[in-house]
Amino acid sequence: MVFYYGVLGTISSFVLLLVFQGLPILPHDPITLLLLGSLSLCGCLGQTTLNKGAQMIDASKTSVLRNADIAFVLVFQIVLLGELPTIWSSIGLLLISSCTILIALTKSSALPSKTQDESIDMTELEDLGEIQDFNVETEGKEHTSK
Repeated sequence: MVFYYGVLGTISSFVLLLVFQGLPILPHDPITLLLLGSLSLCGCLGQTTLNKGAQMIDASKTSVLRNADIAFVLVFQIVLLGELPTIWSSIGLLLISSCTILIALTKSSALPSKTQDESIDMTELEDLGEIQDFNVETEGKEHTSK
């Protein structure tokens, strides 16, 4: 499903580009083409590694990570481009940052803390492992009998 979303976005973007701006103008300089290709490759690799990293942590930390992009973009805008943000950009940054921090704090305080009485007995884990081994064995037998 995600793949088709990307394909549809690419096709529709190209069609809208042709409709509203005409044929794209490609640079004739090979260095510029190399830089554009490198930029697209680095962007793709960066997005892929960010998504893979976000899959490895829980959702509340992922949302904080993803919303931190907005603060980094604002810093890059000021430092690299020398453009000061408008009042609307500042208000938006404050709203998004405060809501993200609020969500992260409420998620972390909502997690139950485990007391010593609630700790898991090792025999329970061994029993669980035996159950999982049994399930794997029976699934293998079902697939081979078909």
